[in-house]
Amino acid sequence: MAPPTPPKSIFTALFFVVVVLVTSQLSLLIHAQLQSSSYDHHHSNTSTMITTTTTTKSCLETERQALIQFKRGLSDPDNRLSSWIGDHCCSWEGIACSSKFMTGHVVKLDLHNPQIFPVYGFYSYAPIGKFKPLGGKLDPSLLDLKHLQFLDLSNNDFNGIRIPEFIGSFKELKYLNLSSAGFLGIIPHHLGNLSTLHSLDLSYNYYYNYFQRLSMDNAHWLSGLTSLKYLNLSYVDMYQASNWLHSLNMLPSLLEIRLFHCNLYPPNSLSLPFVNFTSLSTLDLRWANINSTIPNWLFNLSSLEYLYLGFNEFQGQIPANIGNLTSLKVLDLSYSFQGDDVQIPTTLGNLCNLDTLVLSDLNLSRESDKLGRIFSAGCLKHSLVELDLSYTSLDGSLPEWLKNLTNLKSLDLSDNKINTTLPSWLYKLGRMENLNLRSNALQGRDIPANIGDFMSSLKILDLSNNDPGLSLPTTLGNLCKLQELSLSGLNLSKEAATIKQIFSGCILQSLRKLSLARSYLQGDMPDWIGGLKNLEMLDLSSNQINSTLPPWLFNLTTISYLELSDNDFQGSIPSLFENMISLEILYLGGNSHLEGPIPVTLGNLCKLRFLQLNSINISQNFHDFGNIFSGCIRNSLQGLYLSNTSLSGHFPDEISNLKSLTYLDIGQNSLSGSIPTTIGSLSSLHHLNLSNNQLSGAIPKSLGQLSYLTYLDLEHNNLESLSTEDHLAIPFTLCTLRYTEVLDFSWNHLSGGLPNCWSNDSGFLVLDFSNNNISGGIPNSVCSIDGLESLHLSNNNLSGVFPTSLRKCKHLVTLDLSHNNFHGSIPHWIGESLPNLEILNLKSNKFSSYLPPQLSTLARVHILDLSHNNFTGSIPKKFGNFNAMKISNGERGSLYSYIGDYYMENVLFVTKGKEQKFERILRLINVMDLSYNSLCGSIPEELTDLSGLQSLNLSGNHLTGEITSKIGKLHELESLDLSRNNIAGAIPSSLDSLDSLGRLNLSHNNLSGKIPSGKHLDTFNDPSIYIGNYNLCGPPLLVNCSEEKLEPQTPSSDGQEKDVWLYLGIGSGFVTGLWSVFVIMLFKKTWRVAYFRCLDDIYDRVYVLVVVNFTRFKRKFQKQEN
Repeated sequence: MAPPTPPKSIFTALFFVVVVLVTSQLSLLIHAQLQSSSYDHHHSNTSTMITTTTTTKSCLETERQALIQFKRGLSDPDNRLSSWIGDHCCSWEGIACSSKFMTGHVVKLDLHNPQIFPVYGFYSYAPIGKFKPLGGKLDPSLLDLKHLQFLDLSNNDFNGIRIPEFIGSFKELKYLNLSSAGFLGIIPHHLGNLSTLHSLDLSYNYYYNYFQRLSMDNAHWLSGLTSLKYLNLSYVDMYQASNWLHSLNMLPSLLEIRLFHCNLYPPNSLSLPFVNFTSLSTLDLRWANINSTIPNWLFNLSSLEYLYLGFNEFQGQIPANIGNLTSLKVLDLSYSFQGDDVQIPTTLGNLCNLDTLVLSDLNLSRESDKLGRIFSAGCLKHSLVELDLSYTSLDGSLPEWLKNLTNLKSLDLSDNKINTTLPSWLYKLGRMENLNLRSNALQGRDIPANIGDFMSSLKILDLSNNDPGLSLPTTLGNLCKLQELSLSGLNLSKEAATIKQIFSGCILQSLRKLSLARSYLQGDMPDWIGGLKNLEMLDLSSNQINSTLPPWLFNLTTISYLELSDNDFQGSIPSLFENMISLEILYLGGNSHLEGPIPVTLGNLCKLRFLQLNSINISQNFHDFGNIFSGCIRNSLQGLYLSNTSLSGHFPDEISNLKSLTYLDIGQNSLSGSIPTTIGSLSSLHHLNLSNNQLSGAIPKSLGQLSYLTYLDLEHNNLESLSTEDHLAIPFTLCTLRYTEVLDFSWNHLSGGLPNCWSNDSGFLVLDFSNNNISGGIPNSVCSIDGLESLHLSNNNLSGVFPTSLRKCKHLVTLDLSHNNFHGSIPHWIGESLPNLEILNLKSNKFSSYLPPQLSTLARVHILDLSHNNFTGSIPKKFGNFNAMKISNGERGSLYSYIGDYYMENVLFVTKGKEQKFERILRLINVMDLSYNSLCGSIPEELTDLSGLQSLNLSGNHLTGEITSKIGKLHELESLDLSRNNIAGAIPSSLDSLDSLGRLNLSHNNLSGKIPSGKHLDTFNDPSIYIGNYNLCGPPLLVNCSEEKLEPQTPSSDGQEKDVWLYLGIGSGFVTGLWSVFVIMLFKKTWRVAYFRCLDDIYDRVYVLVVVNFTRFKRKFQKQEN
C-alpha cells in the first residue's frame, strides 16, 4: 500500500521553533537542539580545564601512528580527515596537544559532526553542505593516547556497534561525548573506571524504534565516576538497571542529570534514605515511566534551577514543599499527573527566581481562584517570563490574574475553551512577545480593535483554529515587530478587505512567517502577499485557490518554505521558480489541475531539500523528468514526492546522483522496466516507495546496501524472484537491513522460499509477502526479529504445520496466514505465547482437529478468521471470553492502525457477505468467522457475551440446537450469518433489538414457525435469507402460516387415540409373523431339519475357530516364557 505523505507539521516545525520553545518536550527535534546547546555549554566548560595547543609542534610518533591506525578503521565519506597526513599531528583536524612539553601529548580528539542531527528515527533536515557522519569501527590503537582528556565522537553513525570496552581505560579522560552516534547494545561497565571524568554524554543512541537503542543492564558502574558533574543518558533504556538512583546518589559532584525517555525502573519507587548530589542544578526526568508520587528528597535540592518532570504518571498531588526549591528557574510539570483533581500548591508563589512554568494538560478549571492568589501575592508575578497553560481546560474568559504577570514575554493558552472577548488589561502586558491562542473558541469580535496599538512588542501571534467567523481588527497591521502570524482555519474569504488593509501596514516589513492554511481562500492568490518582501515561510495549503501561479510570487526571493498543496491551481509549473533562490521546501502536491512537464530549471534551485509534487498531472516520462537531477539540486535534495503523477517509462540514470536523498516516493504511477541496481548507491535513503507501478524483473540485491532504510514498499508490481540455485523469493541481502521497519513485497510474482536469514539485529516491524507464489514453510529465524508486529503471508503456496517458531514472536499483533496449504491443528500455546495478538487470520487452509479453548486467552484479538478449514468438534464455550470483542468501537483508543511512521495495517476478510479490505478503521472492527468447517453441536450462549462483536459468521457447518434468545445482547452486531447448518427451533424475536444489524442470513437450516416481525426485522424483505427452512412461514416468504401452525403444538386426545392403534397394529403383526414361522416348522419336517442343520453348522464353525486360535495363542505364550 502506498503510504501517506509525511505530516506537514514535521516541516512546519522547522520554522516555528520559537513558538514551541516553552513546550519543547513535545518535539524530539527540539530536544536535539537542546542537546546541542548542552553540548556547547559542557564543551566550553571542559575545554577550559584542558591546556592545549594547535601549533605545528610535532607529536609523539607512537601517538601519530595510533591516530593513523584509528583513521584506517573509520569510514569518512566526506574526507573530513584529509588533514591527517605529515608528522605534525597536533595540527590535524580535531586534534589538540598539550602545551606543557616540547613534544606535545595528544590530549584532545574532537571528531564530532559539526552538523547537529535531530534524533535517529527522524529524517535529518540538515542545512545544505552538511558533513556526512563518520562511521566504521573504533580501533583500540587509541589506547596509545595515554594522556587523552577529551573525546568527542557525537553526531556520527557507527551503525549499531557496541561502545568499545577500551574507552574505559583512559585514566586522564575528563570529557566523553558519544551522543547520537549510532551505538547500540549494553553500555560497558568498564566506563566506570573513568574516575577523572567530568562530563559523560551517551544520549540519543537509538535507531528508528525502541527495540534498538543503547541500554544499561546494571547501573553500579556509574558510582565509579566520582568526579562526574554532567550526565546525559537520554534515550538509554535503563529498565534493567534497577539500582540507577542509588548509584547516582553516590556522586556528590553531580550538577546535571538528564534521563529523558529512559524507561526507568522501578517506575513506582523513587525513594532515597538521604541525598548526596545536593549541588544538582538540572534534573530532567521527562518520559521516564514514573508512576509514583513525587519523591520528597527532590525538595531538598536547594541548588536546583531546572526541573523537568513532564510526561510521567505521578500519583497524588504536587507537594507543597515544592516551594522549598527557591533557586528554580524552569519548572515543567506538563502531562505528568493522572486524573482531573490535581491541585496547585500555593507555595508555588515562593519561587521568586522562576521564569518558565509549564503546566500543560493539568486540569486547572477548578484552580483558577488559587492561581489568582499565587500570581497576585507572591514574588512569582515579577519573575515569570514564560507560562504554558495549554490543554488545561480553561474556559470562558481569560483568567484575570494573568494581568499581574507584568514581565511575561510568552503566554501559551492554546487548546482550551476561551470564548469571550480578550480583556483590555491584556494590553498591560507590554513585554509580551509570544501569544498563542490557537484552538480555542474565540469568535466574532473577540479580538479587540486596538490590539495592534498596545501590544507593540509582539513577535509571534497564533490565532489559528478558532471559530471560522472570528473577525480580525485592522490594527494587526500596526504590529511592527511581528515576525510570525498564523491565521489558519479562519474564514478569510469574508474578511478580504480587512485582510488587505492589515497587510498594508508596517507588518509588511517585519513579517517572516505566515500561515493561512484552511482559510477558505478562493479564486486568485491574494496579491497583497507580493508585498511581503522579507517573507521566509508561506503556507496557503488546503484552500480553494484556482488561479494560475502568479508571476509576482517568484519575486519573493527570500522564501525558503512554500506550501501551496491541496488547492486547485491551474496551468503548468512555471520555469520562474528558478528565481526563488532561497527555496528549501516546495510543496505543490494535491493540485490535480497543475500540469507538466516539470521545467528543467527547477534543478537550479541549489538549496531545495524537499520537493513535493504528488497528485499533479505531470504526465511525463520519468527519464525526461530526471533531467532536473543534472543541476545543483542533486547535491541538496533530501525528499522527493512524486506519487500519483502519471509518470511513465524507466528510471533515469541521473537518480543515482542524489546522494543526500532520504525520502523517495514514486508510488501509483506507470513506471516500467526493472529497478536499477544503482539505487543501492543512494546511501542516505530512509524511505523508498515504488508501489503500484508496472516494474518487472528481479528485486536488486543492491537494496541491501541501503543501510539507513526504514521503509521499503514494492507492492503491486510485476517483480519476480532471482533465478538462482537457492530458489529464494527475495535476495538474501535484504536480511541485513538492520533498521528497516517495513518490508512490503505484496502483490508481485515472487516464487521460491523465504530466506532463513533473519536475526535479532533487525528492526523489522512489518513483513508483508502476501499475494505472491512463495512456497515452502515459514523460516525458523523469522521470530528472531524481536520487534516483529505484523506478519502477512496470505495467498501463497506455503505449507506445513503451524510453525512452533512463531511462539517466539512475543510482540506479534497481526498474523495472516490465510489462503495457503497449512495443515494440522492449532497449537495450544498460541494463547499464552502471543499475548499481543490482535488479528489472527488462518482462513482457507487445511487446518483440522478441534478448536483449542486456549485461543480465548488472546485477550487483544478482535479479528478472528478460521473459516474454510477442516475444524471439527464444537465451538468452545470459552470463545465468549475474547476480551477485545467485548469492547465497543466507541471505547477503543486509536482509530488508525499505523505501524512505524507510514505503514497502515490492513486485513482482507468477509463481512456483510462481501470480502473487503480494511485498513483505516481496522481498530474499530470486531469479527469472528468460523464458517465452512465441520463444527457441530449447538451455538454456545457464551458468544453473546461478546457485546462489541460486529460480524459473526458460523455458516457452512453442522451446528444444531436453537438460536438463543440472548442473541439480542449483541447490540453492536452488523452482520449475522448462520446459514447452511442444522439449526432448529423458532427464530428468536430478540433479533429485532439488533438495531445495527445490516445483514442477516439464516437460510438452509431446520428453523420452524413464524418469522418474527418487528421494526427492524421487517426491513429484511429478501426471502433468500430464510430459504431452505421448510417449516418457516410468514413474510417475506410466500408461505402463509395456518391457524394450526400459529398455535403451540400440544398433544390432543385424538392424537393419543391414533398413537395407541398404531402401536397395537405393530405388536399384533410381529406376534402373528413369529407364530406363523413356528407353526410351519412344527408341521413341515424338511424345514425343521434344514433349520437345525444350519444351527449345527454355525456351532461347528465357531467352535473350531475358537479352539484353533486358543491353541496358537497358548504356543506363542509358551515360547515367550522359554
